[in-house]
Amino acid sequence: MDALLTKRTWILAIMVAVGFSLVWAIPTSGVFRSSQLIEELPNTLLGRVGVELEVSQKEKDTLADDTTFARKRYFDNKEENADPYVDVSVVFSGKDINNSIHRPEICLVAQGWTLSSETYVMVDFGERRIPFKEIVSARTRVSTDGSASKNSKGEAIIDTRVLYYTFAGAEAIVAGHYERTWEDIKTRILQGTDQQWAYVTISMDVTKNPLDDIKEKSYFKEFDVEQTRAALKEFTSDAMPLLLNN
Repeated sequence: MDALLTKRTWILAIMVAVGFSLVWAIPTSGVFRSSQLIEELPNTLLGRVGVELEVSQKEKDTLADDTTFARKRYFDNKEENADPYVDVSVVFSGKDINNSIHRPEICLVAQGWTLSSETYVMVDFGERRIPFKEIVSARTRVSTDGSASKNSKGEAIIDTRVLYYTFAGAEAIVAGHYERTWEDIKTRILQGTDQQWAYVTISMDVTKNPLDDIKEKSYFKEFDVEQTRAALKEFTSDAMPLLLNN
């Protein structure tokens, strides 16, 4: 029985691998449909003022030459007790999708973040539901000299961040790498077209940090992890209709 189960498992694994590889074997049609996400982020979003964020040269060099970016930080423009800022980043794939976009888990770990939790969530607006993956991650804060920042007790200060991401194609929006691959297979086979994917991340820092006891009074409201998750989900729900072409 165990031998039979093992054999079936191997057969299934081979079938899945072959299925995913077929997407690259299918010839391209020459028709390249744009992502349903808007090409440029608005200067204001939900009453927040957007400030351009720089895309590092390292990131540009790592991804395909026809990859394009849109990235802004949106501030609540209250003079005090403002909601924490929200970062919105979009990476638009070129025709070489494999070298244009990838899952943020890879970058986060490379940047020193530890992934505390990962879960899939559904964000509703109107009658539409969009899947996102939510990641809560933590990282030791670093001073300008490269050393760990410490509080009054000599403890390293740990920062926490909540991030949502999803992939928006010409028609579908999916929160998983494999789901995106299957969508490519379907559109190439059934419609004979290629599509651009927009990799969207929306993130917010957790501003309530018990370890940081030496900072001056914060300009932002102090949100713990659960408050940050709730605020980010609400922002995403309200913002997505404004970021989509349809």
